[in-house]
Amino acid sequence: MIAALVPVKRLEASKSRLRPGLDADTLAKLTLAMLSDVVAALREAPEIGRVAVVTEDPRVAEAAAGAGAQAILRADDGLN
Repeated sequence: MIAALVPVKRLEASKSRLRPGLDADTLAKLTLAMLSDVVAALREAPEIGRVAVVTEDPRVAEAAAGAGAQAILRADDGLN
């Protein structure tokens, strides 16, 4: 079985390059809409048996679960 793991930042930190042109609420909605699209595409791929989203943001975890992915809620300890 192939699993897809999708990392998603906290909504406050997402889509930082778009910040100068969009307000925080719009960026959060955009991030969640993109997450929904990604999860839907992965779930439709016959090769993918499991889709999981890892995040430290409870709102992202809730949206991931609602889109049909396993939500893995955990603190981000950084890369090192």
